[in-house]
Amino acid sequence: MGIITQILGLYDSPKETISAVKENPKIVRQFILALILGFAIYGLVHGFLLEKNLVEGAKTGLWLLFKIPLTLVLTVLFSFPTIYIISRAFGGRLSGVNILSNLFISASSTSLVALAILPLNVLYTLTGHSPVTLHVLLIFLLMIVAVIYLFKGYEILGDLSKGRVYLITLISAIILLFVLIQFVDLLFEITTAHPRGGVIGTIAYTAVEKASLFR
Repeated sequence: MGIITQILGLYDSPKETISAVKENPKIVRQFILALILGFAIYGLVHGFLLEKNLVEGAKTGLWLLFKIPLTLVLTVLFSFPTIYIISRAFGGRLSGVNILSNLFISASSTSLVALAILPLNVLYTLTGHSPVTLHVLLIFLLMIVAVIYLFKGYEILGDLSKGRVYLITLISAIILLFVLIQFVDLLFEITTAHPRGGVIGTIAYTAVEKASLFR
């Protein structure tokens, strides 16, 4: 609980969180650590619940402990060059450091949502249901939180007009989602069963197939 408390302590409202980073850019490292720790905890617990065998559950949990944070970090790093160049093309005056910081803070903020959903995931799985339904909900919540933090970050760190903030936020969100899908597909091989559907199609198909509402 101490680790989770420290992660939660980093965040206030999006505006105050970003303002604190603007005053002290070095604390971005803490957000990166929170991103890794938050999703590592989620991956460990979720992976453990996926398997009925205790040993296999431990192996899966340890594997997801590594793989889920790696997916998020790689998504940010690979999205950064494209987002930086496009933001400059549209008149954004943010430095590379500011953009990278904003991307990591936005990604890190989603770890709060993952930790919030985790108890529900545990309960839902222990009662014999597929966690896929909750994961669909989690994805939408992650997107909403990330976009809110992206917007506030560009607004405060870049001191941009509202129009440019909206535009750069939208472009960044699309790029991040695209890159995230590629890494999810690459690292989790999620489209193996339904290659034509892609990641989103596979998640939707599985949710309908396995969710208790449709049983």
